[in-house]
Amino acid sequence: MTTFYINYLKNIRGLAHTTIELYTKYVHQLIECELDYQIAIKQFEHNSNATKRIILSAYKSFYKFINDERCSQIVLPRKNKKVCSYVSEQDYWPLVGQIGAINSKKSRRLLLIIRLLYETGIRSNELLSINKQDINNNEIIIKGKGNKERIIYLSLNLKELLYEYINNGHIDGLLFKFKYKNLYKMISSLSKYLNKKISPHSFRRGFASYCINRNTNLYTLSQMMGHVDLNTTKNYICNYSYAHEMSNLFN
Repeated sequence: MTTFYINYLKNIRGLAHTTIELYTKYVHQLIECELDYQIAIKQFEHNSNATKRIILSAYKSFYKFINDERCSQIVLPRKNKKVCSYVSEQDYWPLVGQIGAINSKKSRRLLLIIRLLYETGIRSNELLSINKQDINNNEIIIKGKGNKERIIYLSLNLKELLYEYINNGHIDGLLFKFKYKNLYKMISSLSKYLNKKISPHSFRRGFASYCINRNTNLYTLSQMMGHVDLNTTKNYICNYSYAHEMSNLFN
């Protein structure tokens, strides 16, 4: 059953590997409680609402997978509102300069990573899924959630950096052959330059704020970020005003 469920999460739901691992962990606990979510969730009663939302989402997902009516009974707790860390434009360009000044293969790779994250707004798992075959000149086909595809566009400078990385590293396949925990470690090490904690997702939030500060409308931004629901995009820009449209942002 678990193998079929994992395939469902991966191929039907299109969830990231880390999310699948979490869901599988909590579903195992649910099964141990004889599929009674009210009993299973009790062991997490002192956890935060954010954690409970993940756990209950895993339960709902499994109930839906096995066509159990309890799927509709689960109500997720409200999110705790908080100010999310992001990489601002004032943070970003000095950081690019500092990393770019270091002459090594690792620094060039890191520079490419942070520029792809910030200048295209892609998710971490989307970044780690980019294959050389997905790249066509200044366009990259991104495979997002639910296996939905979209195209992101690169500025001339970012395109040159990308092809330099591919040619010098003789890349043929995945651009970045490591897991999220390695990416997280790389990005969190940059916190020392910014005097605040950041994660890979901080660059995606930074992309959203950059676009909004340049009057990108909400619908256009949602398309660029691969969101199906506009409310998801609104969560990224709660601290910003927005209005009209974008063109050649990073050229």
